Amino acid sequence: KAPFFNRYVIEQVMKYFNLDEQSFWQSGLKIYTTLDLNGQMLAENAVSKQSAAYGRNMLRQQAALVSIDPRTGAILAYVGGKNYQQSQFDRVSNAVRSPGSLFKIFTYTTAIDRGYEPNRVYLDEPVRIGSWQPQNYDKSHHGYMTIARALITSNNIVAVKVINELGADAVVHMAEQMGIHTPMEPYLGLTLGGSGVKLLDITSAFGVLANQGVRVEPYAIDKITDDSGREIYREHPVKTNVLNRTTVDTMVKMMVGVIERGTGRAAAIGRPMAGKTGTSDNYHDAWLVAFTPDVVTGVWV
Repeated sequence: KAPFFNRYVIEQVMKYFNLDEQSFWQSGLKIYTTLDLNGQMLAENAVSKQSAAYGRNMLRQQAALVSIDPRTGAILAYVGGKNYQQSQFDRVSNAVRSPGSLFKIFTYTTAIDRGYEPNRVYLDEPVRIGSWQPQNYDKSHHGYMTIARALITSNNIVAVKVINELGADAVVHMAEQMGIHTPMEPYLGLTLGGSGVKLLDITSAFGVLANQGVRVEPYAIDKITDDSGREIYREHPVKTNVLNRTTVDTMVKMMVGVIERGTGRAAAIGRPMAGKTGTSDNYHDAWLVAFTPDVVTGVWV
């Protein structure tokens, strides 16, 4: 059960205790994990059913999902790919992929944190920055709109104008504070997904918004006992205050709009939730990261 998660746990334990594979299996350790087995089964079923429903049956067409409790950092469900027998590569913690418009969350969080209002207005128009001409998803322009509207409709031009005002360094810093660990180049294309991320990192980073601005590192192991039952490891989640409540409340309200009337409408589950979609160039990657107060889930296909 949960083969990708098990492998993730085994590799962490081998690293903690400096064990090779053979020593691990002979160690007699008892490892207590955070996995919610019912949630895991639902997650695995969703990945396989939806992949089949959309005709994504070939091995090179992949999907991954991770769910985390944003209050504690505990990983609840972990699907690293469609079929562990066919491909053991873990797309939750190892794959680095373009997040597309998902990254706009860090741009707008930086802006709101600096005092920008959701009703601040920008003009969506043809823009040239040096030799770069960013385009909207639909290749057209939509005139004046607020930041809130730009997020809900995932407008590219407004996001580029905002990161241009803030400075890309500030957005990189925000993304790092919230939990992105992959290297990021501070340039304007960052806001459109120009720097790769891991599904585990970005899902955990969105958890900061679900958890009233507090960052909690994700973890998979609650405790470990040795072969005589003595506890030799226990997780103590590391919590860091990253955002103030005003910033969080404003961002969450805007992100609720994404699910209720924006690009994330297909993900509505009949209860209040907030999130953001992302698509990379030529549809190579599609994402949704969304949350309720007690669970944040990231999906990549």
